[in-house]
Amino acid sequence: METKMQIVALPYAVGSLRSYYSMSKISEIELVKYEVPGRGTRLSESISSMRSIIEEILKNIDFNRPYILFGHSMGAYITYEACSIIEEKNFPLPFKVILSAQVPPGKSRIRNMNSIFTHQESIEYFEHLGGTPKEVIENSELIELFTGILSHDLSFLKKYLMTGWTEKIKSNLEIWYGEGDNLIQREDILLWEIHTLGQCKFMPFSGNHFFINELLQSPDKLKRKLLAI
Repeated sequence: METKMQIVALPYAVGSLRSYYSMSKISEIELVKYEVPGRGTRLSESISSMRSIIEEILKNIDFNRPYILFGHSMGAYITYEACSIIEEKNFPLPFKVILSAQVPPGKSRIRNMNSIFTHQESIEYFEHLGGTPKEVIENSELIELFTGILSHDLSFLKKYLMTGWTEKIKSNLEIWYGEGDNLIQREDILLWEIHTLGQCKFMPFSGNHFFINELLQSPDKLKRKLLAI
């Protein structure tokens, strides 16, 4: 029997494992059932540190089988640091490390991360990103819930960016980005190549910061992109 490729898919701010459920429709891929604290089935929990999340992630990977690390936006930082610790522990390396819709860590990233959003600022933020259904934006209770998750996620990112990050890893990187993403600049995206001793492959997609949503609706296309060598 052919071994399925495991994929650890780490979410953007406010996102959850549910955001990636369409990956489980790909027969050759097994979506690892790991949920970051503070969302989904772990809504009542809070993120204590980057290291604590990664230790949990490592317990959910079967290192006797091939696997992919994938992270979009906030999840890209978790993915990058997870790869660093995997290298540190001399565990089997991933088939791929995919960092999506994000630029390398740096203190310059802190300036756009307010830890507290007003109700209106939250609505404008979600509308600006373009990944939130209209029915959510128009539902005051859901927006309040999402605003709370967003505030915790941005606080987590601030703490990570202020307390240090890995300067360089050894593994190859695959950088996915939306050509119409107005949150990050292409010249900044290209800086990922100085953060690895391996190869750095850049893959543009049509769309904005949430180009991934369209890709997730096309399982065959997504499979080709994920499993391509």
